[in-house]
Amino acid sequence: MEAVLLINCIPGKEDEISQKLRILPWVKVVYLVYGTYDIVVVIDVPTRDDLRTLVTKHIRGINGILSTTTLLVYERYEGLSV
Repeated sequence: MEAVLLINCIPGKEDEISQKLRILPWVKVVYLVYGTYDIVVVIDVPTRDDLRTLVTKHIRGINGILSTTTLLVYERYEGLSV
């Protein structure tokens, strides 16, 4: 099950938080972004229970994270290489 996590954090903590996110199980990609959110994380977990545990017990517990929004992927399309 793939999910995208949108994170708001304390300004200046993005690099520190991204380093902690990168070592968590099932985290595939961490993006630092400009805009409404500060960090975007792509997650691929076996089950919804694993997703719940990862987000609520591990990610939300990282110091400096203010809020998270989780998007469940229901269909994925790969881009066409040119």
